[in-house]
Amino acid sequence: MFGPDGRFYFNAGNEGCNGAAIKNSKGEPIVDSTGSNVGSKGQQWRGGPRGGAGKHYRQGMAFRCNPDGSGFEVLGQNFRNNYEVASDSFATAWQSDNDDDGNQGTRINYVMEGGDYGYVGYYTDSSWGKDQNVYPGQLRQEAHFHQRDPGIVPNMVCTGAGSPTGILVYEGDLLPEKLRGSVIHCEPGHNVIRSFVPSPAGAGYKAETLEVLKSSDKWFRPADACVGVDGALYVADWTDPGVGGHATGDKDLTKISGRVYRVAPSGNKPAVPKLDLSTAKGQVDALLSPNLARRYLGYQKLVAGGDEAAKALSDIFKTSANPRHRARALWLLARSAKGQDVVRAALKDKDVDIRVTAFRAARLVKMDMIALSREMLADKHPFIAREIALAMNYESTDKAADILVALLDRVEPPGGETTPPAADKTYHPASELEKWRQEKYVWKWFVEALGIGCIGREKEILEAWQKNGKNKDPKVAETIAWRLNLTIPEAPKK
Repeated sequence: MFGPDGRFYFNAGNEGCNGAAIKNSKGEPIVDSTGSNVGSKGQQWRGGPRGGAGKHYRQGMAFRCNPDGSGFEVLGQNFRNNYEVASDSFATAWQSDNDDDGNQGTRINYVMEGGDYGYVGYYTDSSWGKDQNVYPGQLRQEAHFHQRDPGIVPNMVCTGAGSPTGILVYEGDLLPEKLRGSVIHCEPGHNVIRSFVPSPAGAGYKAETLEVLKSSDKWFRPADACVGVDGALYVADWTDPGVGGHATGDKDLTKISGRVYRVAPSGNKPAVPKLDLSTAKGQVDALLSPNLARRYLGYQKLVAGGDEAAKALSDIFKTSANPRHRARALWLLARSAKGQDVVRAALKDKDVDIRVTAFRAARLVKMDMIALSREMLADKHPFIAREIALAMNYESTDKAADILVALLDRVEPPGGETTPPAADKTYHPASELEKWRQEKYVWKWFVEALGIGCIGREKEILEAWQKNGKNKDPKVAETIAWRLNLTIPEAPKK
C-alpha cells in the first residue's frame, strides 16, 4: 500500500523469503537501511558478513521503501505467513499473521520497526512445538511465537485458530465512531470481519475486539476489504466451502458465487464526492479522503510543492480537529522548504500521535536525530521513548550510547506472575484469557524497543548502563541483563 509518508509498504510470508534474496532492477541484492541484504539468502549483515543467531534475516518479513526502490527498510522479520501490511496516517504499520496451521495461534501485530516476531526460536530455527516446554505452563499462544523469550516483540492480539487475510485501518467518518481508527481484519476461517480498537499499553498496544460483519453461511469467506470514496467498507467475499489447501469447491462456472458487499449505516446511499486535482483545495480534499487511491492522487500533486499547496496543508495542520488529517498534512509539510521548522513545532504538540509522526518525519527528512533525541528525552510518554530507542538502531554506538543508557533507566520490570483464567475450549480474541495475555506483556514493549536500538552492541550498552545508569533497582538490572544478554533457556531433552 501507499503510505502517508510517500513510501510503499509490502510484505512476504516465510515461504516467500526463505531461500530467496530481494533484488533491485539491475538484479543486484538489495541492501537495506541497516546495511543488510534482504531475504534469507542475504550474505551481508549490518555492513559485514552474514552471521549466526541475530545476524541475519529470516522467515516472513514486512518492508517499506520509496517508490523508486531506494531507502529500503525491513520493518519486521520472523513472521510465519503475514498476509498484508497496512499503515495508518501516523505511519504505524499493522499486520496479521497465520499460525502453524490449526494451532490456535493466529495474531494481529503492531509492527515495531526492526523487530523480531518469533515464529522460530532465536538461536536455532526451532519450532514452537519443540520449544513448548521451555517455560512450563505457558499458553500455546505464547509458545507459538516465543513470546516469553528476550528479543521477541509481543503480539498485540492473538485471535486463536483461523485463516487471516486482508487488513486495513479505517480512517473515515461514515461508519460508527467506535470503528474510526480501528484495525479492520478479514477472517475467512471463522466467516467474520473483526475490528481491533487499539489503545496504549506501555510503549505498545492492546486492543478491544468487535465484530463488524459475520455470517452463519459457512461459505462466507471475506478475503479482503477496502474503504470507498464515501467512507463505506467494501468486502470481497471469496465464497468457498473451505480455506487453505487449494481445494476450491466453488468451481461451477455457471453458478460461481463470489461477491462484493458494501457495509454502511442503515439508509445510507452510495455517493462519489467530487475529485478536482487542478487546485490546491481539491488536492487537499483528495489527501483527506478515507479512500487510499484518492489519497495517493492528492499526495502526488501536493508533494510537488508550491506556496498554495503549503498554505493549504498548513491550514489543515493548524486547524483540523482530526489528528489523522493533521498527520497526513505534516508528512508533506516536512518535505517542504521550511519542513524542519514545522517538524520542530510538531514535536511539541499536545497530541502524542502527532509528536510520534513528527519524530518519524524528522528521520525521513534526515534531521539530526541525536540532537533531537536528546531534546525529546524530556518527553515522558512511552511512545516517544520507544521512537527514540528505535531511531538509535540507525546511529553509531559512540553517538547513541548515552541516549540508550538514559532510556534504560526507564525500564520497568515484569509485574508479579498471575494465574491465567481458565482456558476456553476454543481460544478467541475477546476471551478473558486473551485479555490476561495482553496485560501480561505490557512491560515488554519498551524493553524490546530498547533491544532493537541496541542490536549488534548489546554488551557494550549493558556495560555502559551498569557503569553510568542511575536506576539502581535490582529488578530493573535483572530485566535489562535478561534482554541484552538474550538469556534463553534450552528446551528440555525428550
